Amino acid sequence: MTSLDASSSSNLGRLLRQTREELWRRMSAELAAVGIEMNFSQYIVMKNLRNGPAMSSSLADCAAINAGAMTRVIDSLIEQGLVTRTPSEQDRRVMHVDLTAQGRKIAKQMEVCGLRTLECAFADISDRRLSELFHTLETIVGNLQSSNEPQ
Repeated sequence: MTSLDASSSSNLGRLLRQTREELWRRMSAELAAVGIEMNFSQYIVMKNLRNGPAMSSSLADCAAINAGAMTRVIDSLIEQGLVTRTPSEQDRRVMHVDLTAQGRKIAKQMEVCGLRTLECAFADISDRRLSELFHTLETIVGNLQSSNEPQ
């Protein structure tokens, strides 16, 4: 186990937050350059729906927001003509959200913007260092998910 002092853990948290903020800032700029204006929660919903329809509750989990906030996000995407919401045939309390034809078109543009954002973020980083970064981050997430309650 590695020992960290308070300064190191503070810097790690700051760097992770700053990385997320800068990735989203760049992604927002890439999207705006092709005429797409959306907030982070809308982006997460659209990105997840590229894999097919999903339930509102699972989208809320992915975006780390509550069900009420997800309803507002989905409503705004419906108003823009990007998604539809339909009740499940098995359980009408369950809502399925899916991309419209326009939503699929926008999602493809978003994917291109995402690739440009990642190319910018990972410029001048070797494949080996990038692989190490992903492995390290996956290990950290796994450690945190599998650990017991704080001591």
